[in-house]
Amino acid sequence: MRVDKSMTLEEIGIHFNVTRERIRQIERRAWDQFNKHKIIITPIFDLLERNFKQGSESREDLVSITTGILIKNDCVADKSDIEKIILLTRALVLLDPELNKSSYVEKHWPQFSYFVCKINPPVTRHYKAAEAVEEEKERNRKLSYKEIAYQILRNEAQPLHWSEIANRAYHLNRRDSFNSTALYNALMSHPQIFVRVDSGTYALIEWGFNQVDTYPDIIASILKASKKPLSADAIYHRVNEIRPVKQSTLIMSLDMHPRFYRSLEKTYGLRVWLPPREKQTLRTPEWRVEDSDSYKRLEQASQRGYDIENMIQEDLDDG
Repeated sequence: MRVDKSMTLEEIGIHFNVTRERIRQIERRAWDQFNKHKIIITPIFDLLERNFKQGSESREDLVSITTGILIKNDCVADKSDIEKIILLTRALVLLDPELNKSSYVEKHWPQFSYFVCKINPPVTRHYKAAEAVEEEKERNRKLSYKEIAYQILRNEAQPLHWSEIANRAYHLNRRDSFNSTALYNALMSHPQIFVRVDSGTYALIEWGFNQVDTYPDIIASILKASKKPLSADAIYHRVNEIRPVKQSTLIMSLDMHPRFYRSLEKTYGLRVWLPPREKQTLRTPEWRVEDSDSYKRLEQASQRGYDIENMIQEDLDDG
């Protein structure tokens, strides 16, 4: 029960209607018996340790490999004998009282005991088996979009277009569901980690790249300099003085990016300029009131993962 099912002392005690301390006493007696009679099993363990070079991912593999080694060395053993060797090895690692040191089995037969303790359920008293369990957990852990993008860029060691990052992220299969827009938002929302080095291309800040302003950054700087909302045409002409842009691309940035709003006057401003909706009245100037379509797109942006409150705060801090 302890070795094959990973049951606790408490659970085993309940099963046999005795205390957990009684189960602990039986464990102690088992360890004492091993110390008295370990000379009997030592030659078998030595033989397996010398010959056990192949890894095993399942109990069936382990039994098959162990059987092959014993037969090759003129030992007679059936599956039942192999199962006893496996259980004994796992039990000895589990029962070793030297909690802060490598167990007797680990020190004398590290290779064989590792493969035995790694099969499910793993005996994590074996330090290498415990490391393998943690590595497996990390490999299977569901990652945030930020973690996925960071891992991909670190592995590639060079800037990548966000669509290529998204493609690789999809095939990593480290999330229950995947949304490329959410990954793109993660790249934009963590300037302390990622830096835009070209149109749609991102690198890691730690590589020393300089930030290239995005169109939303350029639009925001124009609006801040204006200190008032502007028409789409006015913004388009001013952006083109800084960097060429298609009018359709600019309109998409103005309409879709939650940093901006479209007013009742059909002009565009920074969201930080808007008073809270509950405080807007009939006397509120139309340029400080967001039209309904713009507000609906704000809700959609929030669902896609944009940190709108953080964007507003950053614009507020910048004055």
